[in-house]
Amino acid sequence: MIDTEKLIQHTFIKLLKKRNVEEIDVNMICKEINIKRQTFYYHFQNIYDVIFSIYCYKSIPYIANSTLDVSIYNMLNFLYNDNEYNIKIAKSNARDVLEDFLYSYIHNCINKYLNKYVINEDKKVVLLKFFSKGIVEVTISNFIEKKSLEVNKNEINKLCSENLINLIISKF
Repeated sequence: MIDTEKLIQHTFIKLLKKRNVEEIDVNMICKEINIKRQTFYYHFQNIYDVIFSIYCYKSIPYIANSTLDVSIYNMLNFLYNDNEYNIKIAKSNARDVLEDFLYSYIHNCINKYLNKYVINEDKKVVLLKFFSKGIVEVTISNFIEKKSLEVNKNEINKLCSENLINLIISKF
């Protein structure tokens, strides 16, 4: 990653410790690290792009042959391990950035998981959206409500139990 991008990311994180997302703007970041606005825009489109790049840089460990519950646990660990940063993002106008990031991760995991079922592609697309959106929404809501990692994990695992998934697929 380019040093200027890292500097912008670190500056955003530093400012976020003192302010809310909505209070941070491009001018503030530029002033803090003494760069021109054009330099910022050369690397990022806006503040939300910075937030997404921070998530991509940190990334959630993806283990190709892991089970769905391990993938869910990895996602939850990612969320809870940087609690201060993620709670500020989740409670802000940038929540959709966090949702999109978690959605892309869990969508890939569920896609792999659903491959063991014989279902047509149209149904698979709907099921992927259903499970991915549901898991992300419950995860973030539980996180904001300050439910523990273990409680959140147990609730998500119940929603993703083999029996429940089989029932939904069979009725769909």
